Amino acid sequence: MLSNYAKKLKNLQSPNQVFVCLLAQIAKLYFEINLLFNALLSKKEHYCVFSNFLDDILKQQNGLLAPVAKYRNTKTTKRKRKKPKISTRKQKSLVLKLIAFLAGYNRHNKKIMSNDEFERLKFYIFALIDTGKIPEDIQPIAKTGITNEYLRYTFYLIHVELYTSRPIRPEWIDLLHAIFTQFNEVEKETTRKKFSSIPTFYTTDLRFLIS
Repeated sequence: MLSNYAKKLKNLQSPNQVFVCLLAQIAKLYFEINLLFNALLSKKEHYCVFSNFLDDILKQQNGLLAPVAKYRNTKTTKRKRKKPKISTRKQKSLVLKLIAFLAGYNRHNKKIMSNDEFERLKFYIFALIDTGKIPEDIQPIAKTGITNEYLRYTFYLIHVELYTSRPIRPEWIDLLHAIFTQFNEVEKETTRKKFSSIPTFYTTDLRFLIS
């Protein structure tokens, strides 16, 4: 009885159909168990029938739930799908779009960093993309015209565009701290924990800074 139902259930494609069929079967089993249990109470010889019936249920439970497990595993696989690999040239193009505002002025009309500093920033980020390692002999950029939170979140956006958000690649946090001296008093672990925290006016300010 249950083996035939399990075969039918495995052929269903829609998860809604699977759940509806499961509920119908559970209701049917509940009714039959009640009948057998009442018979067990009135006649001892029905004990073996009832016991065999429960054994049958236990043997078939994996078959009944297999379609649901297959559907859940498929959804899990889709969620864990990796970001498609993009070319180095495309990666660098994405980076330039994300850091472009750092070559401009802040809300107080002060230069965020000099042109030379911006070129160094580009060079260091591109070197990490090319080699997967932090470049040697980094010449740090002194205090900029923007907060740590904006720099940190900009590096996070770069990380998301290139690799997704998880796992966080520690070399990007290392590079952030190596380039900007204003991170000297900040623990790298603190930066890692707050990496994805967006500053309150980040999106609004970027529209102003880029316009």
